[in-house]
Amino acid sequence: MATGQSIPGAMTPSSGACVRFRVPPEGELVALAGRDEARAAEGVVDARVYRRPGFVFGPFLRGSDRAGFVLATGSSRDDALAKAGRAADSIRFETEDAAVLQQT
Repeated sequence: MATGQSIPGAMTPSSGACVRFRVPPEGELVALAGRDEARAAEGVVDARVYRRPGFVFGPFLRGSDRAGFVLATGSSRDDALAKAGRAADSIRFETEDAAVLQQT
């Protein structure tokens, strides 16, 4: 594209893409839902979750504290942001207070 040649399937200047990261609430991850729904959403190129039930989330301090992402494309920047946002919102994390779990 930098040399002016077209690349089949490549984004055009009038299109957009974005990544939305997921940060769940603090606590132990006990259930996860919506990952397949996010992957199947319109415009989504990929959606992943990095953690499995049993993982304990602390405060969000750095990028490695994220729990997953959604990568989406659209006809514009705003379209890509909207599609990624809808798909990311479909991924739901259920956590329990890790301190309470340690007491039982």
